[in-house]
Amino acid sequence: MATQVQGKDVILYKIDTSVTPTAETPFACSTNCTFNVKVDQKEISSKTDAFFKEYLTDLAVWDATCEGIITLTGYSYQQMAQSVLDRTLFLIRFAIDNGIGGFKYISGYCFITNFDISGSNKDIGTYSVTLQGTGKYYTDATPTTTTSTTSTSTSTTSTTTSTTTTTSTTTTSTSTTTSTTTSTTTTTTQPPVWYALYNCGTGVTVTSTNYPNGTFSINDRVTSIGQTFRIDSVYYTDPAGLYLSIVATGLTGCPATTTTTTTSTTLALVDFSLTYTCSGGTAYLTSDTYTGGAGTYEYTDNVYSTQSAALAATAWTAGTSKIYYNQDDTIHWVAVRDAANPSNRRARSVTPACATTTTTSTTTVPPVWYNLFNCGTGASVTSAQYPNGTFNINDRVTAIGQTFRIDSVYYTDPSGLQLSITATGLTGCPATTTTSTTTTLAPLSFNISYTCSGTNAVVTINSFAGGSGGYSYGNTLFNYSSDAYANTAWTSGTSNTYAPTSFAVSGQLWAVIKDSNGNKLALSVTPTCTTTTTTTTTTTIGTPDVQFSLTLDTGNTGSLAIYRNGSLNTTLTTNGSSVAITMNPSDTFYCVITQVSRANSTQRGQIISNDNGTTYDDVNTGAGGLPRSRTSATTTVVVGHLYQVYGYCGDLR
Repeated sequence: MATQVQGKDVILYKIDTSVTPTAETPFACSTNCTFNVKVDQKEISSKTDAFFKEYLTDLAVWDATCEGIITLTGYSYQQMAQSVLDRTLFLIRFAIDNGIGGFKYISGYCFITNFDISGSNKDIGTYSVTLQGTGKYYTDATPTTTTSTTSTSTSTTSTTTSTTTTTSTTTTSTSTTTSTTTSTTTTTTQPPVWYALYNCGTGVTVTSTNYPNGTFSINDRVTSIGQTFRIDSVYYTDPAGLYLSIVATGLTGCPATTTTTTTSTTLALVDFSLTYTCSGGTAYLTSDTYTGGAGTYEYTDNVYSTQSAALAATAWTAGTSKIYYNQDDTIHWVAVRDAANPSNRRARSVTPACATTTTTSTTTVPPVWYNLFNCGTGASVTSAQYPNGTFNINDRVTAIGQTFRIDSVYYTDPSGLQLSITATGLTGCPATTTTSTTTTLAPLSFNISYTCSGTNAVVTINSFAGGSGGYSYGNTLFNYSSDAYANTAWTSGTSNTYAPTSFAVSGQLWAVIKDSNGNKLALSVTPTCTTTTTTTTTTTIGTPDVQFSLTLDTGNTGSLAIYRNGSLNTTLTTNGSSVAITMNPSDTFYCVITQVSRANSTQRGQIISNDNGTTYDDVNTGAGGLPRSRTSATTTVVVGHLYQVYGYCGDLR
């Protein structure tokens, strides 16, 4: 009696040949599995076929289906859903237990073409999946390709016919002898792989096109698009992204780098002074006191209404000062650049107040800028300039669809992102009301760094934190913070390394991220990647100076001592005095403020730093004698943040 194979002994597995030994994962809690094959037929019937159709076999197609109970074990419904998203080609195997006859197999590569999940009330959740085979299937544990070579020899066929006239009977005899010899060679077809390629010149990692497994090895040196790469790892599923066709070199690793010793001079960013003088109701602007760069300068021939227009000017004249006559009382921007390195340039603005009237005497209030606290994200930005008194401390204002609270006033241009704001008639941030628990989200934050690729910068962002999560980053870098905040092209993720990018326009590169609530944060780096002149002198744009200022209220006396790298650098003692100190990226500084006398017992000295949020270090002079002093809480590495000491002190950018 024939041995019966029960349904429970027919099992469908997902096979992974990228590991050793081969991994076999059964389809999760399978209750039914089916393998189907259909072979198309081509009809070749003719009139001599005695009224019966004849066929030749044509193309064959196969598929498989599986039904089961939803569980997280085996090849689960989650993995099936991901395979559909990734368009993954994978190997399956039907294992049929023949008892004492051992196991028999049917295997082949396939895609998931249909996937269903069903969950009815009071019933166990189930799934069903349809797998469309591609290529032939095999009756082996893993796919093999069989090549058959057949040689056939056929003997001569002889036919003898004899005819008898009286009976008209014909007798025919035919003999045919055919011998066939078949030899079969079996080879294993390797699934395709992709290689992670490390660019030996730029440090960026990209992906190769797919190749049979074993075509290349880890650490092989290959070339593509005129560049050299090192193979760092192997992908067994399609990683997507840029694909490069690669060529073997027969070498390993990246080529050794040869260092040519040259004389390099690190030059500071160009800076200058811009002032105005009134004459007959109009202003003439004076651009002078040029510093930084290589020592020779060019100024813009014209004035402009925006910073970006001044930096992008095309008409320049060599010199060390320039007067622009007959200017009206609107904002005017001019720029100065290093004649030896035109990408090292800076723009400054001034808004004259020179208009005269014969009917009334008008006092022009100098402009101020407001420090805006974002009520949603906790980040601080700066407003555009307004006449002093337009807004008050603690006013609630709006800009770019968000709500802000005015925390302080700047009397000199703090630069950076500047927003046009609208009054609401309210004060403070709006209260947040919930029915149960109110969650205050931490401000958005992330790390930004760069490496140099020639004269370009390769910017990396990571360590996203704060906000509501669900982060996305801008697809490109920007020269100005306002452009970064206006970005509309995003990619989901928590880190990114951008392609090498020029920072010549503004000296900075800005990156921007946002959370799932749409809150945004933009941060910048100021690259110092060098350029080498024809005399082998490399010119690097230096880091900006750091500005320290001392503000004393009427009736108060005191001083601000600035320590650089642990040593006293300078001391400010008069109201409104300031000093700019050139800071290298690794330099540290801290401040000591001392009050010698005070107008009344409630006044106090104050060191303000927003390096790590907002930190206030106060000198309480409400009791006891004077002088009193206070040191900033920590020694802080200069990383391009704004520092303030009472009035303000900080990055000039």
